[in-house]
Amino acid sequence: VYPAKRLHCTYDQFNQFLETAKNKCHSQSDYDVLLTKTIVAMLGYTGLRISELCSLRMQDVDLENRKIFVYLGKGKK
Repeated sequence: VYPAKRLHCTYDQFNQFLETAKNKCHSQSDYDVLLTKTIVAMLGYTGLRISELCSLRMQDVDLENRKIFVYLGKGKK
């Protein structure tokens, strides 16, 4: 069905999902577990689109001021 139906979750459901992302599966390295958790958290807490997250560079993240700079988001706006 197009467009796809959007599914939403509660804050508690998302946190439970995030906790699940922390669990190590099979032969996953600690790095892979941390990377998975970070990706899920970034998408869920910031509302970034996957393409925006994939385009982030280290200089786009300001940890001190807790800001992320996204260039050319949806529709290159």
